[in-house]
Amino acid sequence: IGKYFTALLVFSLAFLVGGFSHGHIFLLSDNRHYTFYVWKNWLGKSWFHRASVVPFYAFFAWLTFSKMAKRRSQLWILMFFVFTSAC
Repeated sequence: IGKYFTALLVFSLAFLVGGFSHGHIFLLSDNRHYTFYVWKNWLGKSWFHRASVVPFYAFFAWLTFSKMAKRRSQLWILMFFVFTSAC
């Protein structure tokens, strides 16, 4: 994949994650779990904070895809991404 496509993908993901990530009421009301503190102290602060984790998302998506490409068929991988993104 070219570097321009990768840059476009990362910026698109940053826009989507930064603009459409909202804290659920149960996440914001339960301070017994670490996800509450991650959201309160980092992800819930601003658009930039939410978008700053996109490179990690992109890296781990690439890592998952490259590992599955060695062991699974293309149809299986396509169905995996379709069904996991639908949740």
